[in-house]
Amino acid sequence: MTSPPNAMSDTVDNALIKPSHFVVSRVISAQALILDTTHDEIRQLNEVGTFIWSMVLKSQYTFDDILSAVMKQFETSDQIARKDLNEFLNELHTAKLICFENLTR
Repeated sequence: MTSPPNAMSDTVDNALIKPSHFVVSRVISAQALILDTTHDEIRQLNEVGTFIWSMVLKSQYTFDDILSAVMKQFETSDQIARKDLNEFLNELHTAKLICFENLTR
């Protein structure tokens, strides 16, 4: 597993994004609720966050995969989507809710 710097690096761009092992989540009424079992905290995600989280749960997508899906689903520009996704994933990683697994190529 790798740790991202303040911005998503090439290493993280080529890594699978996965939920941490101690996270439990559910989608209720189109909103993801994430329970951090180590801190007994619940985070409620908005529509875009829920869309991203649904991809993270599958543990088979990279930053670029998620970026492409967000741009298509929400009809936004690369620049805006990249910035927002970067910030969101960094927030999740800082809270230890996600981890990154390098792909062997």
